[in-house]
Amino acid sequence: MKKHIIYLIGFICLTSSAIAASISIIIEGEINRPDAYELREGSDIIDAVIVAKGFTRKADMDRVEVIRNGDKKVIYIRSMLKLSMRKEAYVPYMLKPGDRIVVREKEG
Repeated sequence: MKKHIIYLIGFICLTSSAIAASISIIIEGEINRPDAYELREGSDIIDAVIVAKGFTRKADMDRVEVIRNGDKKVIYIRSMLKLSMRKEAYVPYMLKPGDRIVVREKEG
């Protein structure tokens, strides 16, 4: 897998070869650009989805899994995105180095 260093400023993504405080994550499954990424420290799960160019049509946004140190947590990202788009407060799910994000396919 390729690695990219991405800096997020709102919804604008800038790529740079400069080294800054960053975390390595993997995002896979029903995502448009599944890959390994280097994100700025303090990035949340929505930042990862944006960098990976969003969900596919088959994505189940109510079953996004974050695997951290062998533990799996299901994140209901659809409600986070709705609140974010309305510029309402939501509790972000902050990413940590080594997190693996798996976007599952909708059932049925």
